[in-house]
Amino acid sequence: MKFLCLHGAYGNAETFEKQLEPFLHASLGVLDVKYTFITGRNPIVPPPSYPGYFGNKPVFTFIPRDGADSEGRDIKSKLDDFPTGDTPEETIRTFKEAHGAMPYTKDGLLKFLDHMFETLDGDPDIQGIIGFSEGAAAAASLILEEKRRYDTAGIPRQIKCGVFFSGWPPLALGENDLALALADTTEDRIDVPTCHVIGSDDPYLDGAMALYNVCEEDSAILFDHGTGHFIPRDQSTLSDLCSVVASLVDAMDDPSSGSEKARMSNSDISESSDFGPISSNVTSVDGREEKELWYKAYNQSKAMSLATSLVAAD
Repeated sequence: MKFLCLHGAYGNAETFEKQLEPFLHASLGVLDVKYTFITGRNPIVPPPSYPGYFGNKPVFTFIPRDGADSEGRDIKSKLDDFPTGDTPEETIRTFKEAHGAMPYTKDGLLKFLDHMFETLDGDPDIQGIIGFSEGAAAAASLILEEKRRYDTAGIPRQIKCGVFFSGWPPLALGENDLALALADTTEDRIDVPTCHVIGSDDPYLDGAMALYNVCEEDSAILFDHGTGHFIPRDQSTLSDLCSVVASLVDAMDDPSSGSEKARMSNSDISESSDFGPISSNVTSVDGREEKELWYKAYNQSKAMSLATSLVAAD
């Protein structure tokens, strides 16, 4: 099988392959898979305050943006003022309400989906997908659209598992518009096995958690590498991550996976990494309790950060 790999905003296939290189190396002998890297079709100008940060130019997005966001400046200034809500979904809504309409359109998402289905049709060996940041949101949007097409028209699905690094919630097509798929406003769920690679110090962590929450609990794994908004490079952490992704591929091959949910036991996943505990799967009562404890610790951390900033301001 192959994983289709989608870079983040202001990226390209070459840069993303370099970003993933430590993971690819660690996966040798663990994962019997190949990787296909593609570049988005929509050129974008990176923020001028970050010269050279996004790797070799030109850079692209997968889902075209509208207006000032297409030049990168507007979206970067918005993210610099990312809010904090009581839940990941509330954070995303607060961010959207503070800055007006989404930078995406229905036509833009349809163009992206056409690109993806053209790619999948050309390579039936692609059965998994990997995305980083905006690429994770794009990948999740593709999975939801494959599910919608299967449910409404019986069109076979090709993507059977997903690995999301520092993700964001997916976009979903409505009858007349485009919407963010948030767990507390939609019943749609990503039902294929997924691994959500997050960093507890990521300033945009609520984006990744909003994506995690819109996935079926019984087939979603939460992997916390304990750092920021990037792909981990530590070898011990990557070794643990490769084991998790291997369990994901095994679950994909299990006839009970997908809509009937793949059950992945805690014994399949290492209990810790160099960066601390891995908040792993939520396939059982104990798993759900673990998720609640992780949320509690996460919210306490946010409260401490807020208190520290207020003291510093005084």
